[in-house]
Formats: sequence, C-alpha cells, structure tokens
Amino acid sequence: MSGVQLVVLLPLVLLAIACALKFSVVLSLLGRAIGGAALPSSVVAGLALLLAAFVLSPVVKDGDAATLANCGEAVRAYLEQHTPVAERQALASLQKELRVPAERAAVTDRDLTVLLPAYDLAPVSWTV
Repeated sequence: MSGVQLVVLLPLVLLAIACALKFSVVLSLLGRAIGGAALPSSVVAGLALLLAAFVLSPVVKDGDAATLANCGEAVRAYLEQHTPVAERQALASLQKELRVPAERAAVTDRDLTVLLPAYDLAPVSWTV
C-alpha cells in the first residue's frame, strides 16, 4: 500500500476502533445489568469486533484500490488548494535537505510528506 492509501484508510481505522470500543462498553454494561455473571472480556471484545465489522461492512465493501487512489488524489487536491505556496516550497526544500542525495530530485511540493505538514503549519483562513 502506498502512503496515500494509508492516509485515506486512517479515518476508517479510527472509526472501526471507536465503533468497537462503544460496542464493548455497551455489551459490558448490558451483561452487568442483566445480573448474571459478567462475561469474560475476551468474549465481549470478540462480540464487539464482530458487531463493528458488521456495521462497517457496507463502507469497506464499496471501497477498492481505484477508489482509494481517487480519494488520495482528492485529498492531495484539497491540501494543495488550502495550503499557501510559500509554505509548500519551504517544506519541500526542507525535505530535500533531509533526504539522501539519490532521493532529493524526486521531492516535489505535491508530495504528501510536504503537503500534510504544510497544511498543519499554514495559517487558518476562514474564507469560504
């Protein structure tokens, strides 16, 4: 997987973790509320993961490699649009200094290793 695909999958992974955690809490509370013996934590975790996978299956099913690549380009376009050129150029030159000489020519201001920090460091503009 490329870096772009990992950046695109990160929200899905965070959503899956949050979903499984919520199911785990609810199942634990439900087990104690029934008044029976508390379920083992491994059973609760397993059920929570299965329920989270069931809930998120439509999201995962519709995704494929081409869609992920297109999403990566959409993320890149958004970052380019909302990041000042001066910030991108400054971080691209910094990336070139930090890389080994063989990799310096490949660094551009369109790389995600340049765009993501530049977006974070850019001043916030509230124009719509």
